[in-house]
Amino acid sequence: MRILAIGLSLMVTVAFCARVDYAQCELLDKRNDMLFVTFERPAQFSDDIEKPKVGVVLRLRNNSSCDVEIRADSADSFFKPIPKNATPIQFIKREIDYVLPNETFVPQLNYKIPSQRGDINVPGGHVKFDFQLLSGRSILFAVPVADFQRSVNNGRIDIPFEYSSQKERSSYPSVRHVVHFYFGSLPENIRLRKVRNR
Repeated sequence: MRILAIGLSLMVTVAFCARVDYAQCELLDKRNDMLFVTFERPAQFSDDIEKPKVGVVLRLRNNSSCDVEIRADSADSFFKPIPKNATPIQFIKREIDYVLPNETFVPQLNYKIPSQRGDINVPGGHVKFDFQLLSGRSILFAVPVADFQRSVNNGRIDIPFEYSSQKERSSYPSVRHVVHFYFGSLPENIRLRKVRNR
């Protein structure tokens, strides 16, 4: 019973910490959610093996007064400049700037696709990088339109994030939040193109 009581106490503590941090955040634009995603433009995905795929570029906006953290499988676009008179180690082991510039494109942003067997993690790599999206900033990321078709929840994808203050102030695992984007939110011409390609 004592072990159970300790476990319940930890759960309540984590939930309380998350609630306090979340309550401190304010909406910058009260017409929208804390974080929200909008369509930006169509895109094409291609490689040496598969035919070009129809895709879209989306914009993730941090509409809160708090900084948040999002995850990606690649950090190659965010290396800090090599300093003058750099050592050989500095050339080999480049430092990463984990604070994302405003309106930058983030390759391989992590998102989830709800499926009958559970969430599908995209891209699904083993190496992850946590980047900070500051208050009021936005980033761009790409999604193949076919990924919306893989979702069992009305063509929905989920972008996980966490508030930076939760991670900094608590020694417990921070609470993960998600922001949703639906296939139905894409422009009609993009949706009809996908239907014709089925």
